[in-house]
Amino acid sequence: SNKISAQYCYCDAHDASIVSNCCQNGGAEDTIAPDRTGHGTHITGILASKNSTYKGVSNGAQIFVVKVLNSTGGGFLDDIGKAIDWCVVNQSVDVISISISDYENYPGVSTCPTDIDAKINNAYANDVPIMAAAGNKGYINGTSYPACSPNATSVGMTYDKTISLGYTIWP
Repeated sequence: SNKISAQYCYCDAHDASIVSNCCQNGGAEDTIAPDRTGHGTHITGILASKNSTYKGVSNGAQIFVVKVLNSTGGGFLDDIGKAIDWCVVNQSVDVISISISDYENYPGVSTCPTDIDAKINNAYANDVPIMAAAGNKGYINGTSYPACSPNATSVGMTYDKTISLGYTIWP
C-alpha cells in the first residue's frame, strides 16, 4: 500500500501474442503495469512489505514498477533494456532488481550474451546497481542472462526444492 511511485509497461509490438496479453491498453507501451501472474507482487513484497510479521528487506523503499512480460511470462530482451533506461533516465532509481532471466546456462562471461549490456553498462556508469535473477534452473557452473552480464550482480538462493516458474525471454 502506497509503495508504488511510478509504473510503466513495455511489450514489443512485433509480436501480437505478446502485446495482446501484456500492457493494459493492448499496445506496446502503457503507463499502467498490472501484475497478472503475481510474480512481481511477490517480489515487491519481499523487497518492501511493511507487514508487521513479514517485513520486506527494504521496507522503507519506494517501488518503481516496469512490466515487460505478458500474462504467460513471454517477453523480449529489448523491453528489459527499455525498462532499465526508464528506471535510470526517467526515474533516477537507486537500485534495479530484475527477477527474470532467459533460463539459459552461461558458464562464463565470454559465453554470456550482450543484447542489453549497453543499458546495463549505462546503469552501472550512473551508479545504479542491477541485481538480476541467476535463473531458477539450479545451474552449478553458470548463470542466465542478464545476470551473467559483467556489470550486473547475479542473485539467487538455494533450498531443498527446485522450482521453475516457466518465464521465457526471447532475444
